[in-house]
Amino acid sequence: MPEITLSEWDTFYRSHPDASFSRRNWRELGQQYWRYGFWKNRMLRIHPETLRWRQALPPIFLIFLCILFVLSIGSEYARITLALVCGIYVLCLIVASISSAASEKDMRLILGIPISIATMHFAWGAGFLASFVVNPKSGGK
Repeated sequence: MPEITLSEWDTFYRSHPDASFSRRNWRELGQQYWRYGFWKNRMLRIHPETLRWRQALPPIFLIFLCILFVLSIGSEYARITLALVCGIYVLCLIVASISSAASEKDMRLILGIPISIATMHFAWGAGFLASFVVNPKSGGK
């Protein structure tokens, strides 16, 4: 996997005023979104009216994939469904990244965008779900 330097990310984000901060690597991005998901769940207990449908999708998707994975152990139908769902998800990420890469004239984004978006979705969803069982004094880590 090609490395994208910090200066290349900085250049990309400076050219996008809606992007407020870049992370040095996907691990840091995952940690950031884990915390976001963890604390969003905690905040929803106090203010449930703030939930937006798009925020519910990552944890629901993660639960759905886990259920399909467990069911796929004994069911070919579940294995096929799991493969189709994962394939469609990856295809959507690739199509979005090709579109962005073409508009930005930067083909490195074809790889970086899908990895970043998948990292955000899965980390946010996992953090959200972990918030049901993890002690909040741990800081969502």
